[in-house]
Amino acid sequence: MDISYSCVFSDSEWDINDWMSVKSPRWEDKGKWIQEIDHIHNWVPEDVEQTSLMSSEASRTYASMLYREPVTDFSVGVEMSFDDRMAPLIVLSGHPPKDSTGYFVYREHVEIVLFDEGINVWSHFWNMPAGPSWEKIAFFPLKFPPKQRHLLEVDRSKKDLLFIKIAGQSFEVSVKLPPHLHVGITGCEGINRFYKFSLFYS
Repeated sequence: MDISYSCVFSDSEWDINDWMSVKSPRWEDKGKWIQEIDHIHNWVPEDVEQTSLMSSEASRTYASMLYREPVTDFSVGVEMSFDDRMAPLIVLSGHPPKDSTGYFVYREHVEIVLFDEGINVWSHFWNMPAGPSWEKIAFFPLKFPPKQRHLLEVDRSKKDLLFIKIAGQSFEVSVKLPPHLHVGITGCEGINRFYKFSLFYS
């Protein structure tokens, strides 16, 4: 595979125009990224208990974006960390539609999530008139310390099969995926830091 796109999320070393900001269909909050010297992180309200960030305040912590160019077979690697328990992730989605305000919003998508107790894989669905629903389709128990950088990698070389790699471990997950995907990142449920993004495809 050849390098298709890579960036370091440090100040002045990446271009927001390479990305589409996308909101969750669960909430009206659009979220935002905070630029630091060597990384970006999702904005999180101050003076809020961690348990609230994973429940009543979750909508305010959610920030997500997709690389603009669609891919078929790919390998993506993202260097990330979290400050407390969870939950930086790699997101895979078909081209998202826009809502009535012209903002991109997710429909069907897949999340590969890093947290302190392992890797979760979630499949998100969209059904009218019920709206969004989701299902955890895989869990791989591992221990990941907070405030340390971790490289999460996801490969897709067969239509409905993902190969996940992290910390010398690897896992396969079967999941229904569209032929063409956008690949991106999401921060939620606490401060999630993103340092590097590399996307390869043939």
